[in-house]
Formats: sequence, structure tokens, C-alpha cells
Amino acid sequence: NTLHQSNGEWEKAIGIAKSKDRIHLRTTYFNYAQHLEALGNVQEALRHYELSETARTEAPRLLCSLGDYDELENYISQAQDAKLYRWYAQYLESKQQLDAAANAYRKAEDWLSLVRIACFYKDVEKAMQICHESGDKAACYHLGRHFEQEGEIKKAIHYFASAGRVQHALRLAQQNNMENDLMSLALSSTPSNMNQAARYYEQNEQFARAVTLYQKAGNVSRALELCFKAELFDSLR
Repeated sequence: NTLHQSNGEWEKAIGIAKSKDRIHLRTTYFNYAQHLEALGNVQEALRHYELSETARTEAPRLLCSLGDYDELENYISQAQDAKLYRWYAQYLESKQQLDAAANAYRKAEDWLSLVRIACFYKDVEKAMQICHESGDKAACYHLGRHFEQEGEIKKAIHYFASAGRVQHALRLAQQNNMENDLMSLALSSTPSNMNQAARYYEQNEQFARAVTLYQKAGNVSRALELCFKAELFDSLR
């Protein structure tokens, strides 16, 4: 195989790789693709990069190096490959072509990047729609961060919770004394988060809520102590 490659006998090299040296078949295809690229045979080079399973990186590199952006767009469109669409979207974004980049991100189903671009444009309605339709946790988290930075705490809590980042949501609820939100978040969370929220309510002398959370978290001894301390005898039943 290697000898035939050195002699430029590519058909023989590929034939041997197929029949007797399959472990090096993809490497042989790749080497032949590089040889074809050096000769300027772009279409055959692309085909052999595909056979070598390196087209996701090599095809965009080759077409960009030639400045053949129309062919690049056609190639990616025909390939219908999410990773290629994502690469192309990132390339377009680097060129500040954000609308075209958003279109490519959508084809790649990269919801996080779509929300990021929508937030950049201050189009939060679109960002919210993307999160609602996709249910993508990373996208929801990014939107939650955006709302937190903008001071829209209620919305930030909602999207942190949708992203599964309950601790972030609990933190904001505590910091902003949003006690009803804190209670509903804690009740649907883990025992650790329930205990944390219970301590908050205890410190703020909202003992009934603290007891409820301690009980639900399995911290029965602390719930009993607090019932006697605050004379919440109905809660003991």
C-alpha cells in the first residue's frame, strides 16, 4: 500500500487497502484526496475526503482556500450535515453576516446560538419563542442569563428553571426576596435545595414554610424542633 502510494499508483494502493489493509483504508483515501487537491482536481478531492470521513473539516478548508464560497454553500446544502451547517454558521458569524448565520444555525438545530444572536439583536421575543419551541436547556440558560443581566428577575428565574438550573433560580429568588417563587421552586427540587430554602425561611421567621420544606426534605428532626420553637402545633399532626 505505502509503496504504491509513493509511486503514485493510487488505484493499486486503494485496491490493496480494500482487500488486505483495511485498517489503513481511510488514511489511503485521505492521502489520495490531498494528492488530488494538489493537482487541482477539486471534485475528486472532495469525494475522497468524504470516503476518508474527514470531509466535515477538509471540505470547508479546501473550498475556503480557493475562495469558492458559492460552491461551499452548495456543498454544505447538499450534504445536509448538522456539523457542517454549524461550521458554516460560525464562519458567517465571524464575517458579521448574522442573518445568514442564524439561518445556518437553524438548519444545524443549534438553538443556543440562535438565542445568542437574538439576544444580541435585543429580540427577546424571538429568543423566548426559540426556547419555547425547542425546549433546549442550553438556550434557556443563556436567555436566563440575559434576563438576569437586564434585571428582569422573574423571567430569569423562569428560564433558569426551564434549563434545569434550579440552584441559579433559587439564588435569584432568595436575593430578591421573591418568596412565593422560592417556595414553588424548592418544593419541586432536591432535598438539598429544600433544606437551603427552609433555612432562608427560618432566618426570615417564616416558620410554617420552613417546616413544610424541612418535612418534605426528610429533615424531620429539624421540622419538629421548629414546630415546638414557633408553637406550630397544627403542623405536628
